[in-house]
Amino acid sequence: MKDTVNEQWTNVDNYFKAAVADEEGNFLQADIRRLPIMDESVDYVIADQVMEHMPMADVPVVLHEIRRII
Repeated sequence: MKDTVNEQWTNVDNYFKAAVADEEGNFLQADIRRLPIMDESVDYVIADQVMEHMPMADVPVVLHEIRRII
C-alpha cells in the first residue's frame, strides 16, 4: 500500500504502462475500486471521465474508496 502520494498530484490509471511514467513518478497503476493508498492520505480526488465507465453496481464501491482516502 502506498503510504504517501506525490505532494502535488498522482495520476491513478488501471491501464497505466510504466514506460510512460514521468521522472517524478507521478503515476500509479491501480483499480479505483481497490486503491492502494492509505486512509485519509489525500486532500482531494478528481475523477474526471471515470464514473460513466463504471458498472452501476461498482459506483458505491468507487465512492467509498474515494471517501476512504480523503
